[in-house]
Amino acid sequence: MESDRKVLIIGAGAAGLQAGEELLRNGVNFKILEAQDYIGGRIKQLTGFVDYPLDLGAQHIHGTKSTNLQIAKEFKVKMVPEEEQSYFICYDKKLILEEKLYKEGKDFKNALKFFDEEGYLSIKLKEDEDLTLEEYVKTKAKVPERAWFLYQLLAQEFGCTWDNFSIRSVKESYCDDAYDEEDDDEDCDIDIVPPWTQSELLSQRFKDVYPFVKLNTPIVKVYYEEEKDIIKLEDKSGQCYQGNALIVAVPLSIMKKGLIQFNPPLPERKLKALEKMDMGSGGKIFVRLKKSVSDEIDGFFTIGLIKIWVTPGKNVGKGENKLLIGFLVGPESTLFGKQSKEEQKALILETLSAPLGETFIKQAYEDHFFADWGANEYIQGLYSYPCKGCNNKVRDELKAPLDNKVFFAGEHLDTTGYSQTLSGAINTGLEAAKLVINKLKSQ
Repeated sequence: MESDRKVLIIGAGAAGLQAGEELLRNGVNFKILEAQDYIGGRIKQLTGFVDYPLDLGAQHIHGTKSTNLQIAKEFKVKMVPEEEQSYFICYDKKLILEEKLYKEGKDFKNALKFFDEEGYLSIKLKEDEDLTLEEYVKTKAKVPERAWFLYQLLAQEFGCTWDNFSIRSVKESYCDDAYDEEDDDEDCDIDIVPPWTQSELLSQRFKDVYPFVKLNTPIVKVYYEEEKDIIKLEDKSGQCYQGNALIVAVPLSIMKKGLIQFNPPLPERKLKALEKMDMGSGGKIFVRLKKSVSDEIDGFFTIGLIKIWVTPGKNVGKGENKLLIGFLVGPESTLFGKQSKEEQKALILETLSAPLGETFIKQAYEDHFFADWGANEYIQGLYSYPCKGCNNKVRDELKAPLDNKVFFAGEHLDTTGYSQTLSGAINTGLEAAKLVINKLKSQ
């Protein structure tokens, strides 16, 4: 299909790149306008901190049916599934393998089964009832306090704190046709082995789209009804762009905060849908060590400010487990980001003293780097999470085209069970591009 009509895309993250690739493949003229000085959005690479590149954003591949797993296979990337990894839990200042923690009490066994077997999907709710994970744990399940941190870890996996994790939302979003209940491996996590990263995969997969990206172009205004079949955009500097269709592929937080003004304003139904969705702050802490931690450790969970840690260096070579990556979400991430580097170091040492030993971590610590996505002006958060009121109907409402000229994409709009993920972003970018192509074919 050759067309002289032009499609504009706001955002050169995974969704925007996938939309661009599909338009390019179909001979459609397009331009991607990116606010930042790099391509990739929340997929970005850190080099020079250790001897191999690191993902500042999305790190794991989620699920054996995810789109980015197929991309990794396309490039014959070495990967390690979670069932081949050893994760420990710090309890009573000792690192204990998950299965061995069962012996510490029934409450731990139940919590780990709830975590590993997605127990939140089996919780029965009344027709209009909803509970946060915190409410369920404290009032319905009456879990002893010593096991609470395991449920808090689960909420963090979903990008939020347990007082924001909606049981109904996660059931309605992830319990339809997205997963085969008989396939235990379908929703497992898979790690990419360095030197490959998600960022490198995206740059290779979408390299033909890169020349169509204009960087440092933050769009602040969208005019979609002034003229028939014409879209006009204005960037922060006042420069204008014109096309015949638009794909908006920006993070949920940018939409919620109205950082792109639509003229006329978004319909009330879309504003209500935005109110029912949320995206919290978050980031990743990279800690470089002088000495290697045990090669038996792929990651561990602990009580404290930074609860989840992984050790990707194990996959580089024996005795090279000298990198720790910690994950922060919500208020804890905001708090950490406001500290000076020395204050951050003190918090890191305090958190790691219990699982690794106070003497070891003080001697082994060399440097750290904090990737704070909440502080990024054009991202302002980690990824969407299952808050109260959010479900696939809400996503469909927000994703619905405006005037058959404005289309939407992004991880927060995926309704196939992959919202919050890189795969979800790619899926919705492809979906939006196909809608645009159908529109152009009909004209």
